[in-house]
Amino acid sequence: MRGAKIIPPTENIKAILQKLGDLPQEARKEAQTIAELQSEIVQLRRHKCEKGVGPANIERAVTTAIEKRDREWKVRIDKERQLWKMQVDNRH
Repeated sequence: MRGAKIIPPTENIKAILQKLGDLPQEARKEAQTIAELQSEIVQLRRHKCEKGVGPANIERAVTTAIEKRDREWKVRIDKERQLWKMQVDNRH
C-alpha cells in the first residue's frame, strides 16, 4: 500500500461528518428537553386535582382544540386547492 493516494472526502461525506460531530450536543439538548418535560409532567400531575378540572372539562377542551385545528386545516387546504386550480387553469 505504499504510495497509495489518499482521496479527500466529498462534500456529501463532509456534510455527514459535520452532522455526526453535532450528535453529542444534540444528545445533551434532547436529554435536557426530556428532563424538562418530565418535570412539567410531575408539576401537572400535582395540579390536576384543582377545582374545575375533570373528565368532562378535559373532553370539552380536547374537542374544542380538535375542531379549531380542523377549521384551520380546512382553510389551508382550500387555499392550496385554489392555488392549484389557478395553476391548472393557467396552463390551458
